[in-house]
Amino acid sequence: GRTKYTPGSDGRIQSYSEQWDIDAGEALAQLIQPKKEAVDHWPMQLEGAPPPKPEVVFQKLPVVLLPGFGNDAKDYVEPLGQDQNVGLRSCLERRGLLTSVVPVKRSDWLRVFLGILLDDDARAGNGTARGAYGWYLDLTKTAIEESLASTGQPAILIGHSAGGWLGRAVLEREGLEWAQKHVQGLVTLGTPHRPPPEGQMDMTFGCLRNLNKAHPGAYFSDDMFYVSVAGDAVVGQKIEGNIPIVELIQSASPESTAWNSYQALGSYGNLTGDGLVPVDWAHLPGAQQLTIKGCLHSINIAGTTLPTNSSYLCESFVDKWLTEVFAVLNSEPHPVNVIK
Repeated sequence: GRTKYTPGSDGRIQSYSEQWDIDAGEALAQLIQPKKEAVDHWPMQLEGAPPPKPEVVFQKLPVVLLPGFGNDAKDYVEPLGQDQNVGLRSCLERRGLLTSVVPVKRSDWLRVFLGILLDDDARAGNGTARGAYGWYLDLTKTAIEESLASTGQPAILIGHSAGGWLGRAVLEREGLEWAQKHVQGLVTLGTPHRPPPEGQMDMTFGCLRNLNKAHPGAYFSDDMFYVSVAGDAVVGQKIEGNIPIVELIQSASPESTAWNSYQALGSYGNLTGDGLVPVDWAHLPGAQQLTIKGCLHSINIAGTTLPTNSSYLCESFVDKWLTEVFAVLNSEPHPVNVIK
């Protein structure tokens, strides 16, 4: 941008004007948009090498991806503006999964804060997902029903981060009969399934705590499978003088970001987890539980805008948790179409 001002005889500015090449919205987008750093998701990927052969392949099973808090559907298609081949949707499609993504926009998450603001119970810390997150549950329900209509099969839900407990909230709201018709299983990736301890600030304003009371653990496990996946990659470490909110975009270190996030979720910062969610918090009681060494939380290195090739959503880790899903499906009374 360009700034013009006119000084007066006393040295004070008499007039001032600004002219910007971009508007304020675009400037904000540039601030939070990750840098276009290149990273190989498999050997020689940036030089044009094709993806490696999958370790497990399914025969046309439908999957619905549930984005995490703050994520946009495109994060699972073109993560950080990278080639679509490295996105989770493509990773799953290469393995024979008919994949759709709940069409969440990043700006949609502002509706959560508005919902809390307008909800007396939520402001008092006693909210429910049906309130502040009702819009997300509606979008998810529609995506699941559309998946059934197009494939003729109930879907496997894959919930990333908060998308995991919000997937549970959809099942709770719609009930068992609907779930039996539309869903065959729920896989959660780095989902904080536990609320913070009593007396500590709850970023869900009671929504997660109330969900766990009404619909605890793998609640429909007699009728569908549950798999919870945690990453064991970063031990939190406190760095004196760090500012938690600043660490969202400019971290002193991954360990420092982890300390702040783990502490916000569970009171203790020196836990181990995926860099944002501690291992124990990511496991759902009653679910088949898998912990993956070295696995990070999301498409970027936590506390930075740099892409990573070492998260639940990346080619290098997808087979590790899909193999667990494969095993669970094959242990069901009526195995589905999977090959290995």
